Amino acid sequence: MRVLGPFPPLLATEDDHVGAAQAANACRSSGVQVGAVDALIVAMTLRIDGILLTTDRDYQDIHAHYPFNLQWLPST
Repeated sequence: MRVLGPFPPLLATEDDHVGAAQAANACRSSGVQVGAVDALIVAMTLRIDGILLTTDRDYQDIHAHYPFNLQWLPST
């Protein structure tokens, strides 16, 4: 079954990497450590004006210092 079939792959651009560095730096200046992949996902979410659906609490920390469209899905 191809669950993700309707969703085309999203490739990171150079601007996404720059945005990831900006997100990571904004968080780091507030004492919040951000992984490179998490920062890149945030930058790509911003570029496509998307909403990041997650159960990963790390994104709540990032969102507090670098706003983006986040939908928290509490795990059950």
